[in-house]
Amino acid sequence: MRAFGTFAFVTAAMVALEIIVPGKAIYHSGWYNTLIVAFVVILGMLLRSTIAGRSKFGRWGVVCVASGVAIAGFAAVASGLLGPENHVVIGAPDSHVPAADFGGTLAFPSLRRDGTIQGDVSLLRGSQATPIGGWRYAGASILSLHSRSVVMIDAGPASGGSLTITQPAGNTAFLSPVLLMKKTQTLPGADLPFDTFALPAVHRIVRVVYFSAADVASERALGRAAFASMSGPAVLFALEDETGKDLPGGFRLAASGQPVIVDGLRLQGTVLQFPSVEIVAAPSFAAIVIAGLLALLGCGLLVRAMREEPASA
Repeated sequence: MRAFGTFAFVTAAMVALEIIVPGKAIYHSGWYNTLIVAFVVILGMLLRSTIAGRSKFGRWGVVCVASGVAIAGFAAVASGLLGPENHVVIGAPDSHVPAADFGGTLAFPSLRRDGTIQGDVSLLRGSQATPIGGWRYAGASILSLHSRSVVMIDAGPASGGSLTITQPAGNTAFLSPVLLMKKTQTLPGADLPFDTFALPAVHRIVRVVYFSAADVASERALGRAAFASMSGPAVLFALEDETGKDLPGGFRLAASGQPVIVDGLRLQGTVLQFPSVEIVAAPSFAAIVIAGLLALLGCGLLVRAMREEPASA
């Protein structure tokens, strides 16, 4: 029984680790999953000798524990070998992003100009909306929220007023003033996030490069005069014409929230925090629930068997 219990415990611990500390690359490695399969096989080999001589409740207890551990183990192996690699879903405020991993849609909240987030990131399945909170187990995936920097844009003529912001391709269906900064641009010494928006009314395309507070401090330490008075995050505006050609004098660096005038335009980029969703593979939730119930039942039966044995003796 001691050997059986040891292998059952170690296998269960390896599966539990994938849920408690999800998303580690080791869970997708061949040797880790081979080890889980080997332990489950060893449990099966030990089963006959472990139940030998036990009472009815004792035999069923061992079988239930072994079944629970086997179900959990194979669920973990399926997740490790067949589950998708870790990935992050980035959505714009008020957008819905399909998430095929668990047959649902992620609904992102609103973001106000003062940085206030209205609502929660929710998982939509049919007509049911479930807030993710900070962490949620869904199907064979674990979802967790992570804050990331986005840039809220305000643009208009230098004389006042505002201009409509669209995607560079001229998609007027996309009117969000929030740049998600998904792409990166290589500048001397660093790879920095950037995004682009268009101002169709004035035939301009604007590239926005994001400097974190750490990037600004690094540039300041290198003696870059443009960063000398900055202490927080900053954005670099680079203007192009509709053909993508850089405009002479169309570059301007600004601290977060600071409006600047360039090429007759007033541009302001405010760095805010907005949630993204990391999705990592995990053992099937349904399989883990079934495995847990079987293991609990098995432990209960074993406890009853242990209580009956002294009485019968």
